[in-house]
Amino acid sequence: MMGDGDLRIRTMRRMEIEKVRRLLKGMSFPDKIFFPAEFKSNLKQIRKGKGTCLVAVLDGKIVGMIALNFSIIQGKRHGLIDIVATDKDARSKGVGKSLLTAGMAWYKRKGCRDVYAFVNRYNSPSWNMLTHFGFFEYSLSSQVKDHGIASLKLWPFMSYIFGIGVFKMKKEFPGQKKRKTNSTRQFITAWFITSLIWMLVAFRKGFSAGLFPYVLLIAGLSMLATELAHVAMARRHGLRMVFRAWYPGLLLSILIVSIEGMWLAYGSVYIRQTDWNYVKDTKTNGAIYVMGPIANIMMILACAMLIPFAGSQQYVDMLTLGYEMNILMTILNLLPIAGPGGFAWDGMKIFRWNKLIWLAIVVALAAIIVTRRIGAF
Repeated sequence: MMGDGDLRIRTMRRMEIEKVRRLLKGMSFPDKIFFPAEFKSNLKQIRKGKGTCLVAVLDGKIVGMIALNFSIIQGKRHGLIDIVATDKDARSKGVGKSLLTAGMAWYKRKGCRDVYAFVNRYNSPSWNMLTHFGFFEYSLSSQVKDHGIASLKLWPFMSYIFGIGVFKMKKEFPGQKKRKTNSTRQFITAWFITSLIWMLVAFRKGFSAGLFPYVLLIAGLSMLATELAHVAMARRHGLRMVFRAWYPGLLLSILIVSIEGMWLAYGSVYIRQTDWNYVKDTKTNGAIYVMGPIANIMMILACAMLIPFAGSQQYVDMLTLGYEMNILMTILNLLPIAGPGGFAWDGMKIFRWNKLIWLAIVVALAAIIVTRRIGAF
C-alpha cells in the first residue's frame, strides 16, 4: 500500500468489483463500452493468477483503477496494462501517475521483464503520461522481430479489430534495444494495402486486375496530398509530424469492403513534439487537420474535371475511382467524433476549432456531389 496525501493505492477487494464497474461505466463514450468488457477479461485473469486490479482511494472513495495482466510467452513473463481509468472529478491530482507507479512495482515483483500498453495517440493525457514513464512506440515490425508470430498473443482482440489509431507501447528498461519507427516504410505499407482495398472495390465494379497500377497511382497521390497538406500547415506553426499506419484500421477496412461496404482508415500524421495535447490546443490542431479535407476536395475536383480528357478507358477508371476515394476520405475526415479519453477524430478537431469552416467544407462537398450527379461537370 502506498499513499500520496489522502490518496492510497491498493489491491481491489472482491466487494469493490461493482464500485469499479460503476467507475468505468461513468467514463465518456466509447470508454464506457469497452472498459467494462476489458475489466471482465481482467477479472478472469485475476482468477487464473495472471492479473490484478489496483484501485486509487481518495477520501474513502474509489477514484481510479488500473487493470494489470501478464502472459507467459517463450518462457518469459510479459505484462500488459489493460486499463487506466480515473474519475473525472479526481483528474490532475496525481491519480494516474500513482496507479502507474504501483502497477510497475507489481510487474517487477511478478518478474515481468517486458511491460506493454495500448494507447490511442490522440489520447494525449495517457500517451504523454506513459512517455514520461519510459514507454515508447513499439512498432509492429519490431514486435515480429522480437517475438515472431507469438507477438500476436500480446494484442487484445478488440485492439486488432476496433483499435483505429491505437498503438502498442513498451516500457524501456536498461539494456534493452529501442528501435526507431520509420515513417516512410509505414506510409509505403499503408499505401500498398490501401491500393489493395480499392482494387477490391474495382473488382466489384467489374474492372480487371490490370487496373492495379493505376489504382496504386491514384491512391498514392490522394494519400500524399492529404498528409502533406497536414505537414505543410504544421510547419507553419513550427511543428514537425510523423506518419503512422493504422494496421487495425486497414484490417477493418478490408473486412468492411469485403462485405460490399465502404470504409478507409489507413493511418495519420501525428505531431512529433512531446507533450502535445490534441484536446486543449484546439486552434492549432484545427488549422492543421482542416488541410486534409481541403486537399481531398481539390483531388475530387481534379479527378472530375480530368475525366473528359482521359486518353484511355484505364485512365477514366482510375480517375473515377480517385473521385470516389477522395469523397470517402473527405467524409471520414469531417466526422465530428470524439473517442476514448476525449481524443478527437479530424472532423472533431475542425469542429471544435471553427464550426463555420467545418460547415462550409461539408456544404462544399455536398454541392460537388450533387453537381456531379446532375451532370453539371
